[in-house]
Amino acid sequence: MFKKGIRPVWEDDENKKGGKWIVRLKKGVADRYWENLVFAMAGDEFDPSEEVCGVVLSVRNGEDILSIWTRSGGGRVLKIRETLKRVLSFPPETKVEWKSHDSSIQQRTAIDEARKEKAANHHNNRNGNEASEKKQTS
Repeated sequence: MFKKGIRPVWEDDENKKGGKWIVRLKKGVADRYWENLVFAMAGDEFDPSEEVCGVVLSVRNGEDILSIWTRSGGGRVLKIRETLKRVLSFPPETKVEWKSHDSSIQQRTAIDEARKEKAANHHNNRNGNEASEKKQTS
């Protein structure tokens, strides 16, 4: 759920200089937290509220992940983490991680480049094998 006019992608102008606070949850507890998180965002409970772009629930096999996407990084968004802990009444040991969209974009770029390289190597090896086979059959 994102504010009007903001797309849930790193490249959106409102997101690209920011990041997200991430909370990893064991399966079965995300529904309650998600509902409270959506209400907190809709009610502008996060300070500074203009920093919040949106909230995301990612349902995975082994865990669920709640995240709050922000416009920028740095000290201004530290209050958002504290509000998140308070509003959702997380146990004190709950780990809330920060991940900048820059690092996500760099990680994705590295993964994409590795995939392209692997595909190119596979293609080159395949073509090399075909050339060898043609020589052997001649």
